[in-house]
Amino acid sequence: MKIMQKKRTVADLNSNEVAYIAENQNGNIPLKLIQMGCVSNTKVVLKMKAPSSDPVCIQIGGNDIALRIAEAKKIDITTL
Repeated sequence: MKIMQKKRTVADLNSNEVAYIAENQNGNIPLKLIQMGCVSNTKVVLKMKAPSSDPVCIQIGGNDIALRIAEAKKIDITTL
């Protein structure tokens, strides 16, 4: 029997948790984020959340990017 895991997004990460952007996003990721390096199999680290949890700051390829929760929920991730 195969156990289904809940689909996780960047918005679900905890502080300093490491994940990788999942493959086959089907155009979910906005172009501006792809241009900043949010592509499949890229390492993502949640650096911090605002007190209200919006926005969040993630690190991708050595760059820190602030995202609104609505954008973070569009980026599917996988963890090891």
